[in-house]
Amino acid sequence: MCDKHVQMGLRRKNIKVFIVFLARERAKTMQKDELIQLHTFLYQIRSQLGQICEHNGCDHSCYEKLEITPYQIHKSKREHKLAVFTLSKDIAGILSDNNGDPGLEKIANRLDQMAIRFMTEKEKTTHRS
Repeated sequence: MCDKHVQMGLRRKNIKVFIVFLARERAKTMQKDELIQLHTFLYQIRSQLGQICEHNGCDHSCYEKLEITPYQIHKSKREHKLAVFTLSKDIAGILSDNNGDPGLEKIANRLDQMAIRFMTEKEKTTHRS
């Protein structure tokens, strides 16, 4: 097993705990600036995971469909919450695809449900397609 895979295993557990914490508690009461910082952090994690795992042919493009980045601070708090949940879902999905962990798959599904709560009707139709 290479060093990257060992490091990835340690990171997976930390990320899994972080995602569960995020989904349950903190995202409900965050201020917009805190949400943007979290959005930036998750964006960087997803970029790094994408380079390490090379997605193995999996499509995790839900975030790109949103057309919102952490640098667009003029976007609403709702849009940044949606981006945070979508990024978290993508991260859990990438880790689940590379690890086969059913727990991460369940978390990804739950985060997807939570993201749908923050979507407008137009975004929901885009999400389904």
